Amino acid sequence: MKKQVLLFTFIFLFSIPPFSSTTNLPHSPSLANSGPVKFAATALENEKYGAVVCYGSYYCKVHVDKVLSDPQGLLSNVNTVEVCFGPNSLGVKLGDKLEVYGYYWKKAGPLQNIGRVVGYGSNYYVHITSFRVDLWVDKGCNSKYFTGDSLVIYYGASNNATVQLIEVHNGTFTLYQGNVQGGILYELVGVVKPPAGIITFTLKGWSLAGDYVENSCVVYVAEKKPALSLDVNSFTEKVIPGETVKVEGVINNSGETNASSITLNLFMNNETLYSSSLGDLKGGEKKGFNLNFTVPESIEEGTYNVEVKVNCSENITATATFQITVEYPKTISDFLSRNYVIVAVTDIDKQIASSLFPEKEILTVLPSKGCVLLLGGPFANPYAEDKCEVAGIKFEKDKVTFKGQTYRSTWETRDYGVVYLVDRFLLVMGSYRYGTKSSLIFVKTHPLIIKELIIHWYDRNSDHKVQIDEIIKIT
Repeated sequence: MKKQVLLFTFIFLFSIPPFSSTTNLPHSPSLANSGPVKFAATALENEKYGAVVCYGSYYCKVHVDKVLSDPQGLLSNVNTVEVCFGPNSLGVKLGDKLEVYGYYWKKAGPLQNIGRVVGYGSNYYVHITSFRVDLWVDKGCNSKYFTGDSLVIYYGASNNATVQLIEVHNGTFTLYQGNVQGGILYELVGVVKPPAGIITFTLKGWSLAGDYVENSCVVYVAEKKPALSLDVNSFTEKVIPGETVKVEGVINNSGETNASSITLNLFMNNETLYSSSLGDLKGGEKKGFNLNFTVPESIEEGTYNVEVKVNCSENITATATFQITVEYPKTISDFLSRNYVIVAVTDIDKQIASSLFPEKEILTVLPSKGCVLLLGGPFANPYAEDKCEVAGIKFEKDKVTFKGQTYRSTWETRDYGVVYLVDRFLLVMGSYRYGTKSSLIFVKTHPLIIKELIIHWYDRNSDHKVQIDEIIKIT
């Protein structure tokens, strides 16, 4: 037998020997309405197995086409009858032509046999007389296989025959050609190989009588590949140029194979702002990631799409997008909704900041990027000096002048503070510490859709401490 290793790596080729029973039915004297019959028939259904049918037998209902022998006339007026053909399958299918020689237990006899023709044991038999070839695969025809999967072909013929098993898949190949015995099931085991597409198996058969039939089975082949998807989340909706944005996400590989050498890139305004290698990801697994990217300082205000993209060496890609708005704070409340830090230089101002905003980061050095709340006037916080000049705010020993109006303070009794928003900075400062603290309390406790205001504190109860009911807004 010639073997061609094309689609298949042959593992074994074997046949299942036909059943041969030496069991003899009780050959008792002829009972009324029971006896031997021989007839030609057509199967009205596929064979099935019954554990309590003829003491464990394959059987099917048949149509009596022609009576060949019926000494007792048992088949008179009988059109259909169930035929048992033993504990081994014959592969009888709907429409098969049969020759049956068996014992017909029409009305009397063993309970499991009554009403049936027992066509096995002794000299009885059931033969498939029509010529048929059978062909299927382990997952079933029209099923899906992946490259690399094992595939088993089952084939055979109803009668002794010469057969040719052909595969059409990126070419035409003969997998087997030779003789087969009727009623024997053969196997051919192999491995599915690329490319993806359709495989058509065809079994051609020639009976000894010269009849020709064929049967086909189609399967679908897909290549095993990773299947990447991406979910991302940004915690920032509004940013300013130069600000750092935090992004977290999850990469999911729902495919059947590993995604190798995964790279992650982030793009904004057609510019690559982040790139990293994440290694491999097994099929069916997920991997989380965190990244930080910096908004370009030269970018103009506006709303931008940010694209996160992952790909692997298998040329599988997944993308996800989100939007951020590049915009300097427009109001004090807008500023407070952003991601900002507090810069306070003196111990008093740091204590004020930490008591009112314990969750915020407090720095003593001015960062070069991001939103900053500058706490304390230019005498206490030198980083506020040039910002005051831009805003037209002038602090002197015990007074502050803003927009042509001068406000005088008295130590421990009366103080004034100024809140002013300029670009990425919110200035919160007083002539003394009381004005600074009063301004910060007011900013925290009031929604302010303005960019500037003057705060007045007066120590009504003379305890030299700032209470919220002692604070009022001047402008």
